[in-house]
Amino acid sequence: MFHIAGSTIFFICLCLSDYSQVKRKKYAIVLSSILAYGGLAIVLISLGREQMMAPGSGSFFWGKTLLLALAGLSLFYVLFIEISLFSEISSTGERLVFRRGTYSLVRHPGFYPFMLLIASLYLYSPGWSFLLKGVYLILLNLLTIYLEDRFFFPRLFRDYNDYKTSVPFLLPGMKKGER
Repeated sequence: MFHIAGSTIFFICLCLSDYSQVKRKKYAIVLSSILAYGGLAIVLISLGREQMMAPGSGSFFWGKTLLLALAGLSLFYVLFIEISLFSEISSTGERLVFRRGTYSLVRHPGFYPFMLLIASLYLYSPGWSFLLKGVYLILLNLLTIYLEDRFFFPRLFRDYNDYKTSVPFLLPGMKKGER
């Protein structure tokens, strides 16, 4: 129950962080971001601990652990390092969309390492309980991405609508209007 309720609350905090950025409420941004990312990290660590302690999680342990570490590091890189190192601000002080690296392929590249993280945790001890929790987390992530793409980011980044016409939502190589 903690995983479902906690992840719901923490994804809501992530949306509140985006909303606070639109409204330029500095303290609300910091508080909601800490709650969102810290809370989601706790949920994922708790899920991971639960999966790794389950019977049968020992086979191919190092391979699964390597996959889990790569997924976690990739997610951290895409969300916190790639943008932080190279983000841009216009001459008028407005934020511009980061268009290089993984963000030149799709508008929300963090979706893939997050999904890989959930899948790699599932490998430790597959079962219906974790499968349902994992799918729920992925759906919450998709909902958050949709809200960001539709409502928050066009208000946060001056050039986001132009970015939307040139970079696909989630599937690399898909042009606007293609299915």
